[in-house]
Amino acid sequence: MDMIKFLLKRPVAVCMTFFAFCLLGVIAYANLPVSLLPHIPVPEINVKVTASGSSAQEVEQSAIAPIRRELLTVGDVESIYSKSSNNHGFVNLRFAYNTDIDIALVEINEKIGKVTENLPANFDRPQIDKVNSTDIPVEYVTLTLKSDLDKKVAVFEPTNTDEFVRMSELCEKVISRRIEQLPEVAMVDISGLMKKEIQITPKKRNLELTGITGTDIKNAVQASNVRPSAMRIRDGYFERTIHIENSLMSVEDIRDVSVKKNGRIYRIGDVCDVSLVPQEDIGVALSQGKRCVSMRVIKKTDAKVNRLREDLRKSLKEFSGQYPDIEFQESRDQTALLNYSIVTLKENFISSLVLMLIVAFVFMGDFKTPVVTAISMTVALIITFLAFFVFGMSLNILSLSGLILVVGMMIDNILITSENILMHEQAGEGIIEACARGTAEMITPMLSSTLTTIVVFIPLVFLSDMAGALFIDQSLAISIGLLVAYILALFLMPVLFMLFGKMDRALESRYKNHDRLSRLLTRMLDRFYDRGIRFVFRRSRFSLCMALLSIPLCFLFYELMPKARMPHTESSEMLAKISWDTNLPLEENVRRTNDIVKAFTPHTDYIAASVGTQGYMMETKDILSTYQTEIYMKASGYRQLEECKDSLAGYVKSRYPDAALTTSAADNIFDRVFDTGQAPVIVKLYPDDVNGAQFREEAADIERKIGRYGGRMETASKQREIVVSLNKRNIDYYGLDRQDVVNALMRAFKGTEVSEIYSTDYIPVVLKDNARDWNTLLRSHSVASKDGRMEFPLSSLVSYTYTTGLTNLEADGNGVMYPIKLWNLKDARSVAGDISTDVLDSIPELKSAIGGEVASENKMTSGLIGIFLLSLLLMYFILCAQFESFTQPLIVLAEIPVDIAFAMLVLMCCGYSLNIMSGIGLIASCGIVINDSILKLDAINVLVKKGMKPQEAIHKAGKMRIRPIIMTSLTTVIGMVPFFFTNDLGSELQQSLALAMIAALCIGVPVSLFLIPLIYDKFILERKHRYAVVPADTGVIKEM
Repeated sequence: MDMIKFLLKRPVAVCMTFFAFCLLGVIAYANLPVSLLPHIPVPEINVKVTASGSSAQEVEQSAIAPIRRELLTVGDVESIYSKSSNNHGFVNLRFAYNTDIDIALVEINEKIGKVTENLPANFDRPQIDKVNSTDIPVEYVTLTLKSDLDKKVAVFEPTNTDEFVRMSELCEKVISRRIEQLPEVAMVDISGLMKKEIQITPKKRNLELTGITGTDIKNAVQASNVRPSAMRIRDGYFERTIHIENSLMSVEDIRDVSVKKNGRIYRIGDVCDVSLVPQEDIGVALSQGKRCVSMRVIKKTDAKVNRLREDLRKSLKEFSGQYPDIEFQESRDQTALLNYSIVTLKENFISSLVLMLIVAFVFMGDFKTPVVTAISMTVALIITFLAFFVFGMSLNILSLSGLILVVGMMIDNILITSENILMHEQAGEGIIEACARGTAEMITPMLSSTLTTIVVFIPLVFLSDMAGALFIDQSLAISIGLLVAYILALFLMPVLFMLFGKMDRALESRYKNHDRLSRLLTRMLDRFYDRGIRFVFRRSRFSLCMALLSIPLCFLFYELMPKARMPHTESSEMLAKISWDTNLPLEENVRRTNDIVKAFTPHTDYIAASVGTQGYMMETKDILSTYQTEIYMKASGYRQLEECKDSLAGYVKSRYPDAALTTSAADNIFDRVFDTGQAPVIVKLYPDDVNGAQFREEAADIERKIGRYGGRMETASKQREIVVSLNKRNIDYYGLDRQDVVNALMRAFKGTEVSEIYSTDYIPVVLKDNARDWNTLLRSHSVASKDGRMEFPLSSLVSYTYTTGLTNLEADGNGVMYPIKLWNLKDARSVAGDISTDVLDSIPELKSAIGGEVASENKMTSGLIGIFLLSLLLMYFILCAQFESFTQPLIVLAEIPVDIAFAMLVLMCCGYSLNIMSGIGLIASCGIVINDSILKLDAINVLVKKGMKPQEAIHKAGKMRIRPIIMTSLTTVIGMVPFFFTNDLGSELQQSLALAMIAALCIGVPVSLFLIPLIYDKFILERKHRYAVVPADTGVIKEM
């Protein structure tokens, strides 16, 4: 109290000190980075392998399996997942949170180096990347030829292939690099490029006449394409550099290469067709049905996305002027979502603050309290932004949502202190004495209520590793706001209250109507309290039984509530992934995709597609195969998108009944952190041979049994294959090399890269026969003998069988698995349990496991329960320290089961699930609702210490605290109401959290006012007599 009096005597110094902090806060606010979501150091590393022309089985056996075995020994690895597909594969390692990823990266590089030494020649060196939350593109930019846009129908090949190749080169070498030079851009990831190659196609008849083989052509090109290093020679006083021109520079140079055979010299151009052609595509990008080049713009960690958006649009405008034949189009604009979310949250914040001040004006009955509250809140928020800057936080939807949640709690401390000062002033004390005494009395209870609220948010950082990291900003925003408000309530608010005291007295005579309204409100609250306390005390057994009943109700509602990892959010954007019924050629995949694009273009604002394997450098988990397509749709609203989703499902099912369609929201960090796109239930089978005939029969039987549980079942995709066996006996008899036979097969179908030339860029030179049909190949192609005089047909050198194999080979720490995914389940949790007991337990010889969202939800739920128990323990410690008692804190905590049960009931009735946000809301409400009980018990203890009878103290403390309890609870509720009137991402994420807290507060007020005093009376005070409440005119509890 002496410190407070000292500050009251130096009001100018206090005001100037806080003004200085406000000035720093304004500067800090202007320099805070703005992003959609906070930066999270994701503890993941991806290893990507590219192997041109290799099957999924080859990628798995040659690269992914050895890499997986090596990486299993890396320390702190929580999980490992790999996927092998045609031409590529990847391994994803997820580490324990707070693992030093840089050290892990060094160890992984060493282990990958061991595997790289034994990789086949067509395998590129594995690419190792650290995963970052900012890897999610903030915007997509597509480049399309305007000549294609003028067409009325969607096409696959552009009209002018040369122009599209030129546009691809321009995008790769100029446009993307200029965008990467923008200060806010980290990198530009490109897909859909069309590149060139020089193709050498042998003329079969000419080769037969000359005896030239494919190996001869390959050796001739390589021998003619030598790039010797430069040399230096002394020439008098000078030194000259010697360059030897002996490299191929063009198609004509390759045609002129000489091949010597049987004493004669031939030109390659005489025995082969040599031409510059586009490389064979393994995937294309489409925008509005037209082929395009797609660029993903990825921001820097601390970038301001609004500035990035402005700079990018300025650059694209310049490009449009420089390249008039190219159409530049932006899509999937995350910056627009950020701008909308941030603006909406700011509007919610301002409206909440205004409503709270109106409540304070009505309840307090004077003018200085709302004014002092408004000034104190403004200062508190500005200083909070200063703390954001100091702790390296950004303005994002979680930190701003945290501020909206906390603003009602921040104002509580200020209003409670104001109300206590006003009570002393109305008792006749001087303004300085009232400010000092009223503030001093609130130091301990406000500290306890502040700390009990903070301790339910701080443990959230320990929630499920990555989930906890995501909510650090929100927890810090709430904790910082509460601490700042507590400091201001002790040091700034009483000084302002004293300074504005004279203004209030000058206005009292003019606005007596407001004073009458305040007195009327006080009488109404007193009558409400008298009736409530009388009702509870007269029905004490019933009231206590209802309180005890809330404990089993919590467990019952927990079992009844639907579970989910994240709350449902309404979005106008979606991704639809289609896996066709068979491994299609890319051209057919594009045709089917174009049909869908044409059908849905009139019903969407924008539609794009990624057909087949894309060339994105940062693509990992969802790498598409040539038989898969991913369609991006943006509609005008959520309902329109749902209609498109239903129509698309019907379209695919009616035309391609065996195709698998899955839909998900557009990319965001929540998918990356929580894996929200995975199936509800995934049955994982681990056979010894996933492609073996015996396991195929077992898998078919298991699929039939699982299909009885309903929903939509998605099994591992299969592709038609030809297994070729070399006829070793004939090969050896004819004196051939086995490699010659393999080279002939590769040259016929895939082509063999024999060299590369450099003009303006490196262009591969490929020897290829362009065979498409297997039977034709065996009849028409042959392998020449060593001397070139004899030809042996391939049909005599190989044998083959038709079979099917898995398109993708997936594996985790248990080995290669066969996944069966179940979608659209009514009760995924019970289905998972039934499958485990009825199906999997009946085949113990086959190793199996259950995964999917159900397993993730179980982990999330256990994490929330652990945090709840930890929060309860911390709150108990704080309350013990305040009350200097081991039993009184139990009385305060007794209201938590009642509040939690009611909040869960409200969530169920409103159709919300128990997810991470509603779970956080339930936990957070525990620390908030007990604040009222803390105030009530503290007032009772103070009155008892002054000599008042315990029962009289209960009644008087209730009347003293009913106004601040209702007022602070009302302001806290008002602070969260705006979440329900907007549909931005930040508000949708927080709605279930806010509803849980509102419901708990609504029931918490009567519990704190009536039930807690009853428990206090029955279990703490001496129970020699039974008491009842007398009529309200006396305000005394008398003995029955």
